[in-house]
Order: sequence, then structure tokens, then C-alpha cells
Amino acid sequence: MSKSKKSKILLSSDDFYRVLITDTQPYHMPIIFNNYGLYNAIDKSKKSIDFYEIFIKDLGLTNVNSSDFLNNKYTIPFEYQISKNIHSFRSLKLIHPLDQLRFVDFYRKFYTIILYNCGRSEFSLRYPSKVNSAVFRLKNDDIYQKLMSEDDLDECQSNEHKVDIENNNQEFASSFFSYKKFEFNYKFYDSVDFLRLEKKFVYLVMLDVAHCFDSIYTHSISWAIKGKKYIKDNLNKPKENSFEDGFDNLMQSINYNETNGIVIGAEFSRIFAELIFQRIDFEIQKELEKKYQIKHNEHYAIRRYVDDYCIFFKEKEDEDKILEVISNKLKSYNLSLNMAKTKYFQRPFITQRSRNIAEIRRFLLSKMSEIIYLKNDENGKCYFLDGNKLKNPQHRANEFIREIKSYWNINDDLNSGFSGYVIKAFLSQILKFIRYSDSILNDEKNNCNPVINFLLFMFEVSLYCFTIDPNVSNSIEFSKIVIFIDRLIGNNQLLSNYQERFRYTARNSLLELLDNELSNQKATLIERLNILLTYCEISESEIENDNVKKYLFGINGDEYNYFSLIVALFIFKNKDYYHLPKNEVVNKIKDKIAENPIKAHSETFHLYLDCMSCPYLNDNEKIEITKIFLPTLNCNDNAQKIVSKLKKYSWFVDWKNIDFLRYLKKKQLRNAY
Repeated sequence: MSKSKKSKILLSSDDFYRVLITDTQPYHMPIIFNNYGLYNAIDKSKKSIDFYEIFIKDLGLTNVNSSDFLNNKYTIPFEYQISKNIHSFRSLKLIHPLDQLRFVDFYRKFYTIILYNCGRSEFSLRYPSKVNSAVFRLKNDDIYQKLMSEDDLDECQSNEHKVDIENNNQEFASSFFSYKKFEFNYKFYDSVDFLRLEKKFVYLVMLDVAHCFDSIYTHSISWAIKGKKYIKDNLNKPKENSFEDGFDNLMQSINYNETNGIVIGAEFSRIFAELIFQRIDFEIQKELEKKYQIKHNEHYAIRRYVDDYCIFFKEKEDEDKILEVISNKLKSYNLSLNMAKTKYFQRPFITQRSRNIAEIRRFLLSKMSEIIYLKNDENGKCYFLDGNKLKNPQHRANEFIREIKSYWNINDDLNSGFSGYVIKAFLSQILKFIRYSDSILNDEKNNCNPVINFLLFMFEVSLYCFTIDPNVSNSIEFSKIVIFIDRLIGNNQLLSNYQERFRYTARNSLLELLDNELSNQKATLIERLNILLTYCEISESEIENDNVKKYLFGINGDEYNYFSLIVALFIFKNKDYYHLPKNEVVNKIKDKIAENPIKAHSETFHLYLDCMSCPYLNDNEKIEITKIFLPTLNCNDNAQKIVSKLKKYSWFVDWKNIDFLRYLKKKQLRNAY
């Protein structure tokens, strides 16, 4: 992000509701879902986490009471899968909105204790160090603004979307806390710290904790804060209302009262894990010095990024001692090392993957500089295209792909190559191209063919990279490439006549993706929905009913869940063509809510609220759904009062014609982990 004074934005120090935007949802959700609507709906002056108090009691519905509206014992998160690598999946969980609100109060009450207990380890590479007090506008914010539709920009200035207003700080906060030392793991390997350690130590071992979040025992937070011996010695004493007990109970209650394993996806879970690992780090360092007289930063050094360890050491005989202590300390917290993923290195410390990425970086710089380059003229620095290199964009893309595949050596690693790296590099190149598009078009003397060929070339290579590794993060970045190219062409007077040419190519390619790679068992629903949403954004024609149902609900038609049902409503709108499948979706929503009547179900609650705000459901449909959701309601008037209040808010999907590019921008404002 740019860090000029002009782009700096101060955050409200007492606005703990920012937690809802940054820390309580997984990043890996379909593009259109976020928490901005929930944030706007909360009456912050009441500082209340009781949904019943905010929305039901105020309506004066005496026959609807708090115990009927909410089961306070536990909630059941909405669980879904994303691709972990080419061979396996990871289960993420979206917790109940009521519990997301509980985290607001928890952060407010205990943020200083979180910061204190996350600052004890010398090993940690990523830990909360302070509350975010200022953030910076996106480096490419001007490009988003340039390409957004005028209607959307006008809408964003309205009072209905306070969080979206240009100067409102919540839009720019990627996390509630500021983090040290490295935001992402790969930055450590490119750092001065890593080079310094490489100079000092001869050997490196990389370790991974097996099934970390699935194995964490929630009670171990108390061991981490107060020590295991203290907790064991005081088992029979009354529990105080302490930070560690509160966090333990909260992590259980949001996850169906499970004590083994914590929910995966949201930032608060990483904070929970960090608190435990900080204690383990301290015990490892203490034990090594006491038992073997091995001192940290003298005989060895450890760096840990969440649950990944890097152990540097000088003497080979110290290796077994260090691994033994680490293994034993993890075991005392019900954790273990995944020895199958252990990697050993002797200086220089470079993996095959790092070597390949370095080669790919050089290749991309070399090849792209042949096509588009910076030079000085009388107007200063400008970018220029070499049209001779792009006469046949498909041929050029094929040639480029053949060359880059030589670096796609993945050995025994479960990573499927370098698709994400190339897609991000191409996205960066497109953003740079958009910034200098006026000078490029001026240089071409209104000859737009080289420009269109360049954009088609970028699309084809990005498409190939996504096709061989269609994970959720790549689907979001690839969607950005498609939308940025489409907007650039459509918004430019010289290029607009070529938009249909690009859209024809893109539509056919996206449909092919949806029919093939995204319909097999290696892909998950989330990336399929992202590509479907992207297709609908650049296509004015409807998808044949059987096909759109397959894309939404899977080949077997059994993927009816919160995400797919809401995306269906988002796509179908009130179009006559989709009348029949939309009726099926409404019935499935009613069935889904009837199947899980307990108000503790996160999926039911999310689905209900988004249905209330959806403009494509009429009030009668909303009243029917409400009476299923609250079966004690005895008349339509009471249901109508609830519907009238709830439909004012966006909740988790903004239905009010907000530009699709804005959804993508909101994704960029949060960090993928």
C-alpha cells in the first residue's frame, strides 16, 4: 500500500465493531459475501450483542421471547470446504452472527491481555502487536475508482452505505490488530533476517504441526496463560471470570461445544492458536537451555509462522535434541509434528520451489519487457507496446505457456506449481497497463489492435494458470483480471468497439471452466461460484436452466447451502427466464430453514437475514420464511413487522446494484491467509 500522508487514514480507537469486518469471517468465501451490512445494522450506541434486544423486543412482539429466539448454550457454525492443494481439501467454518457480535465485546474487554500474551515469544514471525490506529489506502485505489460505474460511485456517497463512503476508515482496515513481523510467510524467506540467520547457522530444518487447528484442545488456552501445573493444581476451585476461561468457553460455544479442535478460517482462531504457541515457544527455549545448555540465537535459532517452524543450528548433534524438545512440548498440548513434511537443508538454504520461483521471476521480467516497456520521450516516462510481438495473441500465449511450464517442477511437493504467483504477476501488469493506458493508446495512433491483442494474451495465460490450479484465492485474482480487462475496454472510447470480441472469448472460456475443471471432484463450490459470478458480470445472456443449476448446485444437484442459494437469487433476480429455477430455490430455502429450526444454526441465520434484504423476494415470501424461522409467530402482522425492519439492511450481501468491481475491492481490503 502507498504510505503517503495523503493516503493515511486514522481509525476510531473505540470502534471495536471493526472486528466484524476484519476478524470474524473467513476470507475464502464467494466474492459477494462480506460483513459490511451487519456492521451498518448494529446500533453501536447500545453496545449490545443481543440480537433479540435490537430487533425483536423493540417491535413489541410479546409472544416472541428471548429464549424462543436464541438458544444460548451453543451455536453450530456453517461448515464448507475449499481446496487445500491438488490432493486435499480444508474445512472452513462461518460462525453465527450472534457469536461474531460476542467477539466484539470480547476484544473490547481483553485486547490488552491478547497483546501482552502474544508478545512473549522470540520465535514468532506473525503476532498481534498493537491495535490498528491508522491504515493506508490501496495502492491501486485510483484504478478501482477509474473503472467503477458512475452509478456505483454515486451510490457510495449515499448515507445508506456509510461504510463504503470514500473517507470512511472501515473500508481500509484489513485487520483489527497490527501484526509483526511478517504479514505472510514468504516475506520471511526474502528478508534480511533470513539472510542473517543463513550466515550464522549451517543447518536448517523446516517442520509442520500436524492438523494444527483440528487438534488444538480449547482448555489448553488456560494452560498457556497460567501454566499447566497451576491449572491442574486448581481444578476443583471455582472458575473465575478470567480471560482464558472466557476465551475457552467462547471457542467451545461457537463450535457446537466441541473442546477438541477450533474453527478454521477467521482471524480470531489464529489469535487463539498464537496464544498457545507463544507459551510453547517459551517452554521450548527454557527447556533447551536447562536440559542441554543450548542457548537461543547462539547455538540455534527458531522462527515460527503460526504452526510452521524453521530451526537453524550450527552443530549437527544439536538437531535431535532440539527436535525432541519441540516434539515433547507440542505433545504436552495435544499437538504433534508431521514428520512426513519435515525438510532438511544445509547452506545455502534454498528449496526447489524457491529456485523455480526465482527462475520464473526472471523469465516474466524478460518476456514481458519484450512486449511492454518503459521509455522516455518528450512527455516523460511512458509505456509502449511492441505490436509486432502480439499479432496473434493465442499463438503468443501458447508459446509463453510452453516456456513457463519448464519451471513447473513440483517434485514431491503437494503444491500444484506456481499458478498463484503468475496470476498475481499478470494482475499487477494489467493494473500498471491500465494506469498508463492513455499514453499507450496515444502512441498507437488510435490503432487499437495491439492493445486488444495484449489484453487477450494476458487473459489466455491467466486462464491457463487458473485452469491447472483452480483454488479460491486464484479464482478471486483471476476474476479481477477478467473484470479489469472488460472494464478497461468498455470504458475507453477507442476500445469499446472491441468489448464484444473480448467478452465472446472470455464467456466461452469461463463456461468451459464451469463445465470441466470446476465440475470435477478436485474443485470446490466456492471457486465455481466465483467464476459463475464473473461470467454473469460480463454476459447479458442467460445460461440454460439445467446448466445454471449444475453450476450452482453441482452435477448431482446436492450442493444446496447458504452460499449457493444466495448466489442463485443474486443471479436469477426477477428475470422471467429463471422463473422456474428461482421457485425451486425459494422452496429449498424454506426447506433448509425448516430443517434447522434451532436459532443456533449459523447457516440458517445467515440465510434468513440475506433473504430478508433480498429485493428479488416479495414480502409474502419473506413473511412465509419468517414464520418458518420463528414458528411461535401467530399472525402475519407480527411477521410483517419483523420483515419491514430486517429488509432495511444489507446484512452479508449488498443487493443494491453495487458494482461487482466493488465486491472485488472489498476482497482486496482483506488479507488472504
